[in-house]
Amino acid sequence: MQLVLISGLSGSGKSIALHVLEDAGYYCVDNLPATLLPPLVRQLREEGYERVAVAIDVRAGTSIAALPQQLRDLQALGVPTRFVFLEARDETLIARFSETRRGHPLSNADTTLAEAIVRERGMLENIAGLGNRIDTSSLAGTDFAVRVLRLQARHPPRRRPGLRRALPAQPALRSPAPPAHRPRSGGGALPRDAGGSAQDGGGHPP
Repeated sequence: MQLVLISGLSGSGKSIALHVLEDAGYYCVDNLPATLLPPLVRQLREEGYERVAVAIDVRAGTSIAALPQQLRDLQALGVPTRFVFLEARDETLIARFSETRRGHPLSNADTTLAEAIVRERGMLENIAGLGNRIDTSSLAGTDFAVRVLRLQARHPPRRRPGLRRALPAQPALRSPAPPAHRPRSGGGALPRDAGGSAQDGGGHPP
């Protein structure tokens, strides 16, 4: 099994990255608590899945702190793993969120969007350097897709049943993804997803 783990700031393009990998033959899971990563990998490996991509971020709560240890455990089990951390400049993230109705997962009546972004950066600081870092602030849709596809192996895997979405040709990255953790088939400037959202899940965010 080959595993790609995607994390990063809300609005940086994680959902789009999953869509790109899904179209490349990966079985994709979004918003998974880090503590559930090892059992998920074991189950999918037993079922014969060859390529898996998982997104883990602050929507999963404090479990994100367990990610470094989970990565070490997976590597000890001999699971080839690539970690990708997506980020963008504050002004880019704010612009992307302004283009969608989705809110930042850490913002509320007492926390502004700018404050939520700063808080999120702090929460993810310990995992940002675990692997490849990609700043999506000025990446066009096609450029972003190419960067993501470089993470996959050269030989296409056998197709597995799963939910699929068509990735539009050109648009740009944009706003947060829905806070639900669920298997999926499978901003600013990245491509929009089939539902008209850009970046991470709907209009742009995750």
